[in-house]
Amino acid sequence: MIVTASITQAQIALVGSESFDGGTHSFTSTPGSAWMTDTTYKVDGTQAIWGMVPSLAGDSIILTTPIYDCSSYGYVTMRFSHICKVSPMDQVQVQYRLNIAGAGGAWQDIPASAYEGDAANYALTGFNAESYSVWNANDSLALPTNSWWKEEIFDLSNQVSYDQVQFRFVLRKGNVPGTNISYGWLIDKFELTASVHELKAPEVAFINSFTDTVYHTG
Repeated sequence: MIVTASITQAQIALVGSESFDGGTHSFTSTPGSAWMTDTTYKVDGTQAIWGMVPSLAGDSIILTTPIYDCSSYGYVTMRFSHICKVSPMDQVQVQYRLNIAGAGGAWQDIPASAYEGDAANYALTGFNAESYSVWNANDSLALPTNSWWKEEIFDLSNQVSYDQVQFRFVLRKGNVPGTNISYGWLIDKFELTASVHELKAPEVAFINSFTDTVYHTG
């Protein structure tokens, strides 16, 4: 049996990107000095952006993107690379909101159903040092290396397609003292891509082996 398949790749638009390599960048920090560019750790290029864990319980630092226009696209994918050297006692979330009638809607956590990365615990807690073994959750003082970078992918077609959207990265200090000794959250190579066609190619696989009792052909 010969099976021939042809796949036409969807036309993909780069709706937004940020590598933090220039003297300025498009993201905003709250408080203003909470996130800073870092030249020690980066995926490529010259620098990434780094947020330190707040020292006071309940405090948050927030990194917010511009508003991106996905109103012409039915399929949207977000990806970024990061090192989240943050205690599981603190909270790290990636959130989005739709730009409804020119005014920002309510912020929502990106649901686990949209997540396509390999972090062990995103569905339960968001990201932290337990997400990947290389992030060494058992040693809060361990310093990252550039081999720690992980890429995360989210299929946001069900959340933000045919709309304008904004994202933010939130790091909130929990109630356990001392967790702020961890290095913090490093982010690099943010990309938002979109298409009018399905972005993921179909998959074909054998899911089981069947036998018959007459001809035994398998």
